Amino acid sequence: MGLKTDAPPLELTYEDVLDLQRVRHHFEFEGFFAFEVLAALQLALRHPDFPEPMRGHVQAFAEALANVVSVSANLARVAKAGFDPKEVSSLKSKA
Repeated sequence: MGLKTDAPPLELTYEDVLDLQRVRHHFEFEGFFAFEVLAALQLALRHPDFPEPMRGHVQAFAEALANVVSVSANLARVAKAGFDPKEVSSLKSKA
C-alpha cells in the first residue's frame, strides 16, 4: 500500500549540483558522535553495492574524521583499523 502523489520524481539537476558546489559548511561534533559517524561511514564503504561515483568523497570525509578522533594512540589505531575489515575483527570493546 503505497502513497499516491502527483509530485514529480525526485532528481538532482545540473543546476542543483552547481548550487551544491558553492555550499561550504563547518560542523561541530562531540568526539564520540564523530567516532560513531566515522564507524558508520567505514561500514558503508565496505558494502559491495556502495556507489563508486561517491566513494572517493565519502572515503576522504571518513579519513578526515579519523584524523579528528585520533586524539590518542589507541584511538588512532582503532580509527585506522575501521578501514580494514580484517583488523576490525581483532578489536574488542572494554566498555
